Amino acid sequence: RLRTINYLGRTEFKFEVESPPQGRGCIVSPMTGEALTTKFTVECVGYVDYVSRLPLTYKLYQRDNVGMSNEINTLVAYSGTNVLDKITLSARGVAGVSIIHLFVEVKNVKGTTSTAHFSVQV
Repeated sequence: RLRTINYLGRTEFKFEVESPPQGRGCIVSPMTGEALTTKFTVECVGYVDYVSRLPLTYKLYQRDNVGMSNEINTLVAYSGTNVLDKITLSARGVAGVSIIHLFVEVKNVKGTTSTAHFSVQV
């Protein structure tokens, strides 16, 4: 807190905000499989940190809805490259459905993230 008496002044702040990594999304293969046996591969295409040009990290999460409004996000895989492979998924989501919702969080060294969502059927 700054307090002055009989003085006029001006203060200026400049904030630079890190933009999130940019890319074209993620592709999963195969799009259908058998729970606990199929090896899925997720490839995130074209992600770049245009500001720092430093490496990115990739975290794959499974999203399950529990009840009407609760969501659980479980970390399934983590990588320092844009390909996450040999991934097996659970038998079904917690809600008992055969469509599993996934997302990849792409993060730069400053913690700014982009997210790509997709689904597979098991």
